[in-house]
Amino acid sequence: MHSHLAKFLENNDCPPQSVTAKVKGINFEPVQEIRKIDAETKFINKTLEVLEAECSDLQQLILEYDIISSPTRGLLPDILHDIPTLSSNSPQSGHEQY
Repeated sequence: MHSHLAKFLENNDCPPQSVTAKVKGINFEPVQEIRKIDAETKFINKTLEVLEAECSDLQQLILEYDIISSPTRGLLPDILHDIPTLSSNSPQSGHEQY
């Protein structure tokens, strides 16, 4: 804050036109910098959204391929059919057949 302008913060009186023009001149560069930073932030956020969408699509693709390459798909159908029967007859299941 410029010291000669601080006195205008002490009350609500309307400052002279020259002071108002000076304040607008002082604020010009910071306002431009804020606009530049805001534009950069919007660009970065949009880029982030695009990259997150790409990651989501890739994760879905990986999941689908993981399902296709699941180890259980390599088991013979007969073995898969026998697993419930074998597991229900095991001593750990508590359902022994007599």
